[in-house]
Amino acid sequence: MKWRVAQSHRSKALRPQWRVSKYRLLSWAQILPERSNGGASVVRKTVWPLFPYAVATAMIAALTFLCWIFQPLFQPINTSLLYILPVLVSALWYGFGPSVYAACLSVLVFDYYFVPPIYSITVSDLRYLISFCVFLAVGAVTAILASSLKRQAQRATQRESMAAFLLSVSRQMAEADDLPTMMTQVARHTASTLAMPASIVLPDATGRLGLVYGHQLSNPPTGIVDDILTWVYHHQRPATFGEKSHPELMYLPLLTEHQTYGVLCLGVYGQNLRFSDESMRLAQAVASLTAVAVARWQLQEQAKLAHLSAESERLRTALLDSISHELRTPLTTILGASSSLLESQDVLGSAAQAELLQTLRDSAVRMNRLIHNLLSMVRIESGMVSLHTDPCDLSEIVGMALHQLKDTLKNRPITVHIPDDAIVKGDEGWLQQVVVNLLSNAAKYSPPASPIDVVGERRDECVRLHIKDLGEGIAASEQNRVFDKFYRSANVSHIPGTGLGLAICKSIIQAHHGTISTHSNAPHGTIVTVELPAHETVTAEEVIWVTKS
Repeated sequence: MKWRVAQSHRSKALRPQWRVSKYRLLSWAQILPERSNGGASVVRKTVWPLFPYAVATAMIAALTFLCWIFQPLFQPINTSLLYILPVLVSALWYGFGPSVYAACLSVLVFDYYFVPPIYSITVSDLRYLISFCVFLAVGAVTAILASSLKRQAQRATQRESMAAFLLSVSRQMAEADDLPTMMTQVARHTASTLAMPASIVLPDATGRLGLVYGHQLSNPPTGIVDDILTWVYHHQRPATFGEKSHPELMYLPLLTEHQTYGVLCLGVYGQNLRFSDESMRLAQAVASLTAVAVARWQLQEQAKLAHLSAESERLRTALLDSISHELRTPLTTILGASSSLLESQDVLGSAAQAELLQTLRDSAVRMNRLIHNLLSMVRIESGMVSLHTDPCDLSEIVGMALHQLKDTLKNRPITVHIPDDAIVKGDEGWLQQVVVNLLSNAAKYSPPASPIDVVGERRDECVRLHIKDLGEGIAASEQNRVFDKFYRSANVSHIPGTGLGLAICKSIIQAHHGTISTHSNAPHGTIVTVELPAHETVTAEEVIWVTKS
């Protein structure tokens, strides 16, 4: 069937060249390609068709010359057995036809040179005719058996070559991190194996075949490669360009049982490349395997999107629940305290009014911290965090954080041990927020009036900050999960909180190329450790102060 194009002005020029291929698309398990030169190419080399017969003639001539020289040493019956050798070699090298030719020629030559009357094909002793018939029968059987053995060996080699090739392609597909890398590697490997340019064309986001991986597409003078690609893609049939028996270009659809995912393009115009049946079958195997890989990748992407959608919905629900609870509680407190002040200001004494005002202030501070954490998380998630790294004294950062939390940490003994050389490279404002969140968590999840220890140390090129409390502690199975957004342990669900504090700390510390971790503070409690890159070495003289209220 010849290729026909919708454009009328091009149809006459294209009919002799573009053709829809009639090759049946086989599954990869059915394909047994022939490889030559260690698998470098599957394109069959063109040889003189009479070359095997010429080799058989040369072998028989050489054997006849040797037997003629050593004729006194051999009986005719022994000489006839030697002529089995050219038959066997021809069968092993070239197949059935040349081996039968060698058998017939051997009988004629043996009769002409070694059977009386010599130099004549006539036979004086009729018993030689029986010998000749037996020789021909033995030669034919030998040719059949040798040819069968050769075919079996070729098939075994083909199976091994195909398995090795598909295994190599499969490994490249499995090791690729994304679809463009996968398609580029497959196209290059296919081009190397087939010894011809190979390209893989996939549809873009708009559905148009515009993503080309591998070699650039070869464009014949007809100039309708896009039309051919579209036709192959939509009709799910291969197409070729060139002579009917020897096409130069081939376009194969990447087809599975349910869908077409792209087109595999092979060959180059004007370089006189030829496709053998084996190379076509191998190309079909690559097309089928590539289609399965693209389908699997798309399913994985769809699964990721579904997981992200479900995770986003879960986080949205958790955020709304947490915010509604966290905002409602201080707002209720503010409304109650402010109503009491307005309605009973003449009745309440100074101490009661001061207590209500303090309640108002604490609730406002709590709301402010919640909003600040939410805004920080939004900035971090959107990539709007801009770090201004400068040398920062860790003791000053801790001091400012303690001052900011002086009302929250009142009635608690706070012990701070930080050496003078604890200088880190970072953004002072963001690092202060990390310390504020960690100290706030330590106060929130530990008994009232229990001590909190803040310890800093210099370790080679890094500075570590440890914040220790005497709370209930974190189970070993949850020590990594507490840094996830909105995650809260079941044993602290009765304590107000959003689950954002540690997640924000982790994001900020990672932006500073540091690490943050938690572990148990035996016999009870939690230690949160922050490790940051050090700025420079300073004489280590430890500064110790104790703050008690």
